[in-house]
Amino acid sequence: MTQNIENLTKILFAKEARKGIREKLSVNQFATISVSLNIAGYPKNTVVTQQFFDVILEDFKIFLLANRINISINKINENLDEAGNFYCSKIEDKTINLNQLKLLTEKFEQNHEVGRLIDVDVFDKTGIPISSNKIKKCLLCEKPATICMREKNHTFKDLRKFSFEKMQFYINSQQKKEVLQTICEMANKAILYEVSVTPKPGLVDFEDSGAHSDMNYFTFLNSCAAISPFWLEIGELAFNYKDDLAKALPEIRKIGIKAENKMLLATNGANTHRGLIFIMGLSVFASVYSLRKNNFIFNSSLFRKTLQSITKDIVENELNSLNKKNKSHGEKTYQKFGIKGAGARYQAQMGFPIIFEKIMPFFKEQFKINTHQNKNELNEILKKALLLLISNVDDSNVLYRNSKEAENLKIMANSTLKGKIDYSELCLFCKEKNISPGGSADLLALSLFLFFIQNIYR
Repeated sequence: MTQNIENLTKILFAKEARKGIREKLSVNQFATISVSLNIAGYPKNTVVTQQFFDVILEDFKIFLLANRINISINKINENLDEAGNFYCSKIEDKTINLNQLKLLTEKFEQNHEVGRLIDVDVFDKTGIPISSNKIKKCLLCEKPATICMREKNHTFKDLRKFSFEKMQFYINSQQKKEVLQTICEMANKAILYEVSVTPKPGLVDFEDSGAHSDMNYFTFLNSCAAISPFWLEIGELAFNYKDDLAKALPEIRKIGIKAENKMLLATNGANTHRGLIFIMGLSVFASVYSLRKNNFIFNSSLFRKTLQSITKDIVENELNSLNKKNKSHGEKTYQKFGIKGAGARYQAQMGFPIIFEKIMPFFKEQFKINTHQNKNELNEILKKALLLLISNVDDSNVLYRNSKEAENLKIMANSTLKGKIDYSELCLFCKEKNISPGGSADLLALSLFLFFIQNIYR
């Protein structure tokens, strides 16, 4: 009992101190607005309440902006005391109707999915609270909260358990949403960066179609737009995935097939991104899955281990179709050249060694804070990364189109990288020989995606 009295005293003192904060802010006759949490029991300050309050404050900030209410919400006005998290700010715009503002804040509380845990209070310039006379409902039932308190319908333990479960669920759902949106954004960004590199040897870029007669830069933009929603769908699958990773590939592929169908519809049948859909789909899944498993910190080893678990024996299982009549390009190059012609499947099965051993270190060395703001500098870095990939990758696209020149292409790309051959000469060579290192282009986009998320989730 003594401890309860002590805790109650601390809370009352904290609430009295909050009155002092309002008085300071109301100098020069300013009204004030405050945000706090309804947390039953003690303590009211935990890691969960802090995380929850940060999210709620951001939600409230966006709500005010959306309703054209000019009140600055920033961390300076945030306070933490024995009564819990507390935010209080003066309302500098004296033209705001405080009664209407109070009604608007109640709308925020009522419509928010965890609104019963939120208290937004408005005080006039004399410190008197603005009330709409609406009665707050109990956290656990539909009765007025005052009646439940008076009648002691619920224990503090039950109220507290309910509150923390609600807070944690909301934190988790917001974190999931943020991660999936970011992953989707980075996948699209990487794909757009790759196609925009100009010029590129044998590939579609902003100015040329390379060795392709059925597509151009805008075909690629149409394709990128068509497949973009499916990264989010794959991310959702990964975030909620509980089964054995060895069983994940068909589930990922189902979404990939839908993305391919949309791509073909958007490009009038041109295959702009089939290979990329495969490796990016796998990587979106593996990145989201590994981030969730590792407290949302990107770990390249965990990512690669996840990817290899998904694609275990994929080369042997999918490219050994000796009796199949209508063989895919990948099956044909694999049967003719062995592991050298296994293409994207081999890269995925091995965990994309070329990306982590060569491209990621190159990006880390080359990219500066403001590189993305300098178009020419970024273009040159990505051109070099593409050359690095072409000179080190056995590209099944090249082997299928012109296997006789495959080794020459790798040698020329390496020489171009070292400055021994002019870049334009390599581009002309690819066009004349009908060579398109599309596999290397896909790996460039994937390298950018992994580089982006590695820097975000450090």
